[in-house]
Amino acid sequence: MNEFRYSLIRFVPDPERMEPFNVGIILQGQGRLDFKLSPHAAKRKDVDTAIFQRWRSFLDEEIRGEDVPLLQPPKQSPRFLEFLSRAGDQTVIVSRPLYLSERPEESFEGVLQRLYDRLVAPPDQVSKEQISRPTTTFRDMEAARQFRKRGMRKHPYITLPGEKRRWNAFRQVVNGQDIVVDKVEVSNSVGLTADEIQKLSSGVGRFLDGFLGASNPAHPPRYVLIADELREKFTEQTDEDYQAMKDELQGVLDVVQHYGGQVLRDPGEVRDFAEEVDSKLPKLEELQKAG
Repeated sequence: MNEFRYSLIRFVPDPERMEPFNVGIILQGQGRLDFKLSPHAAKRKDVDTAIFQRWRSFLDEEIRGEDVPLLQPPKQSPRFLEFLSRAGDQTVIVSRPLYLSERPEESFEGVLQRLYDRLVAPPDQVSKEQISRPTTTFRDMEAARQFRKRGMRKHPYITLPGEKRRWNAFRQVVNGQDIVVDKVEVSNSVGLTADEIQKLSSGVGRFLDGFLGASNPAHPPRYVLIADELREKFTEQTDEDYQAMKDELQGVLDVVQHYGGQVLRDPGEVRDFAEEVDSKLPKLEELQKAG
């Protein structure tokens, strides 16, 4: 399990009433530290915009700025979050650190987003975009149907006949048919999203040529790419870089389809695919009896 620590950032509109509400989250773990503030908080009538912006600047400097060993504890230590909690005042409160364990494959960005959605975002604003993403749809159904416990492999290395190089796929199902699944997930980090696109761009054609080209007529292999939409550019991303990323993603989609792979970009299509995977995997009860 991956161990994380997090603190809530809370705003108190009226110190006499002491009725705070959550406006942000700070996350520490996997050798990283970052925070996420609600973009809607400063628009509330009961929030002093000047105070909110001043705290935003303070947190940005303390968390994302250079280390100041004489004035700060080490940023990866629990003492750092305690240090931030002591910096609060009557208007803004940083809670003492809380602890969280997540599965090893969970990314820092994913944990930060889920904590934000669950603890900060108003219920009517909790990421309709996240819910409608194809990759999110697949993850949700994968967890609900317990695909991995039923034989789906996560991050497998696939070696092709006569090839020394191996392809690292997102998921693989081998049960009567070899199904390889990859993804392009539009996360909160431009780097992670770009890495997934560039990995596919640099090698998926060669992999598919060998994987789908050596087809078994009785049980032909299958390749499925689940790809989110790039709907808007990332913070600090230039228009040129955003367009280049879109062009590279489109190039990946074209290559996958050229070699006979399947591209899924609609949550409904992803649900249908997940239902198909569900039908191909053995039932959990059968595996438990066999074990």
